[in-house]
Amino acid sequence: MWLEDCCCGKNFSFLKYTRLNIFFFSQVIETLSRLSRTPTALATGIRPFPTEESVNDEDIYKGLPDLIDETRVEDEEDLYDCVYGEDEGGEVYEDLMKAEEAHQSKCPENDIRSCCLAEIKQTEEKYTETLESIEKYFMAPLKRFLTATEFDSVFINIPELVKVHRNLMQEIHDSIVNKNDQNLYQVFINYKERLVIYGQYCSGVELAISNLDYISKTKEDVKLKLEECSKRANNGKFTLRDLLVVPMQRVLKYHLLLQELVKHTLDPVEKANLKLALDAMKDLAQYVNEVKRDNETLREIKQFQLSIENLVCNYPSIQLSLTPKLGEIHS
Repeated sequence: MWLEDCCCGKNFSFLKYTRLNIFFFSQVIETLSRLSRTPTALATGIRPFPTEESVNDEDIYKGLPDLIDETRVEDEEDLYDCVYGEDEGGEVYEDLMKAEEAHQSKCPENDIRSCCLAEIKQTEEKYTETLESIEKYFMAPLKRFLTATEFDSVFINIPELVKVHRNLMQEIHDSIVNKNDQNLYQVFINYKERLVIYGQYCSGVELAISNLDYISKTKEDVKLKLEECSKRANNGKFTLRDLLVVPMQRVLKYHLLLQELVKHTLDPVEKANLKLALDAMKDLAQYVNEVKRDNETLREIKQFQLSIENLVCNYPSIQLSLTPKLGEIHS
């Protein structure tokens, strides 16, 4: 009703369910644009922003089912589209995963599948070790140097990641070493739901790094402590800033590791089962991608709202819930 009264008129349909539906995102933007042109908003001296009325809702923001139907996630670059640049943190990740390569036994040249299994197992062990290193050498020592808000803004949900990957590492090890990898596909399928916490991590890591940079510049004691922590963790080779990017790299590697394993699996039943696991990890990667994109969209809308100062004070903020449901990606 307030929309009709203040700017839009009765012909402008903007029901409650519309605000919660991503297909009507263009109407959200158009509404904010109209609000920015009301007398109250113009009186503040803030310049109104335009809206492209000719653009369809679907062109502004496609729904997940349509997006996946078009791509089917065949182009692997799509999985990296929004989460982060393909090379961002890649060198650090590769360095960490290959840190003990010289001590590892070589895979037989005639059994590439064994190499794939070894890589899945060894990289999960190294990744879990990296998460534990962040928790032990950075989180614990820095807790008394940071406020609770600063601490949470930098480390996000790393403790949750540590717990999940300790268990995942053990189950992967047990499957490959003790069960001839017969249930490996089921391990990944079972962990799909538990790994959705990467949506939260990947959505917040860029802000976490920005917060870390700011804190380091404004608090000399924190800066010195970070340097000390890096030396204890890895002889100063990687900073906390470097390590915070590693989880984003890891969550986008599972489908690639499984893709190679599927490629070199000859048994038709095993191959079919592993394809289910591959789909689950592709689904996860796409989910993380969409959650991050949705959070960026919400931040943009929040900026629009804040730019209309008087209206933000006088009317309730428009609330959107854009987080996709895991499982809607693959029918």
